[in-house]
Amino acid sequence: MSKSKTRLGNWQEEIAFEEDKKKLQKALQSTGGLLSQQILAKVQQHTVPCTLGQLGDVLQYGVPFLFQNTSNDGALAIDMDDRILGPLGWKVNCSTTPSREATLRSSWVVMPNPTGGATISDPVCYGNKVLICSVAELADPPVFLASEMKTPQSCSKFSKNQEVYFTPNTGIGSLWSFEYSNPEYRQDVEGQPINPTSPVVLKHVATNNFLATTNFHFTNDFGSENEICCARLQTFASKSRTAPERSENYWRIVGAI
Repeated sequence: MSKSKTRLGNWQEEIAFEEDKKKLQKALQSTGGLLSQQILAKVQQHTVPCTLGQLGDVLQYGVPFLFQNTSNDGALAIDMDDRILGPLGWKVNCSTTPSREATLRSSWVVMPNPTGGATISDPVCYGNKVLICSVAELADPPVFLASEMKTPQSCSKFSKNQEVYFTPNTGIGSLWSFEYSNPEYRQDVEGQPINPTSPVVLKHVATNNFLATTNFHFTNDFGSENEICCARLQTFASKSRTAPERSENYWRIVGAI
């Protein structure tokens, strides 16, 4: 696969990320040992470049894209080896990465709800119940973005909001819908094809909460990354929930340039 030329957002963060990655790889190589070799191999496998799709005028099912948050320009990313076994199956950790490169760990496709009426050839529309799926080269079988109701036993690690993870299951917890960025017009555009050049919010169908990234940083095998969670982060309190969301709730759909 050819290397993606997608580079957006804060260049200083990207340069710092690349320096951290080089330092990490150098440290792993110098320390030796089986564990270090395994981590290095994992990083190399996860960061294989991925070719993004041409998005066109409407978002299509099955076309690889980056999902980039507007608050920190971080891209949704996964660590397939960072997982725990929960009551309903595996939970695979995810985050936002400052890397602007399209890699296997940060590239996604939208797939139709298996029990819905949409087909792979249809455009993705606002309000459709969909799956956010890993690319085929990363995981077989694939994994899907998921969440569940917040409880004392299940919440995001740092912000204590609703937990978000990836899972091989395609049940109700893995269903999402793209919503129009302006809450005043969401109902008006529901059912219309999504324009991939416009920011969106991603709503978790089962809990009605929105995908978000936070300012909480943590270090994993890929460097310093940001927490992912589900929460409605509105600019001001609104009983009708029509207040605009904060930038942490808004996402860009980024395809090939």
